[in-house]
Amino acid sequence: MNVLLHQQDVSGKVAITCACADHDLSHEVSKVVPDGAVYEIVDSSTVPTDCTFRDAWRWAGVGSVITTDIPAARELALTHARNIATAKLKREKDEELLGFDVQATIAGIQTEYQICQASIYSSEDLEVFKSTLDQFSTCYGTSVDWRTDGSLAAS
Repeated sequence: MNVLLHQQDVSGKVAITCACADHDLSHEVSKVVPDGAVYEIVDSSTVPTDCTFRDAWRWAGVGSVITTDIPAARELALTHARNIATAKLKREKDEELLGFDVQATIAGIQTEYQICQASIYSSEDLEVFKSTLDQFSTCYGTSVDWRTDGSLAAS
């Protein structure tokens, strides 16, 4: 199956359009690709399968492969960690309003968040970003899915 690639903006952020199996992607170009934008129809096997840092994918144009912008992925990871910590701290503050002693838990969340942050800042490896977020999420965000698009759902 083929997909249509084009740059969303000057940053090189890539847009990927798929079509139904029986639909020719060349008919979609005028509908989805901005006038004058570079595009390419490629085999879908060239698109990364791990979409964790999808918003950090970049495409330089015809003949190039999709890459992940490490600084952009780092910012996404830091945002996700902050959202996990914020959601957990909010739940703890709600417990505190009900009269529970949560100071030790809050201090632990703050400490672990700082460790998570330091690990992400000190790495250039997407797998480190993912494993750090997975570990932090397992400890503090069991009801938060950090892999969603910034609008994290906390239950």
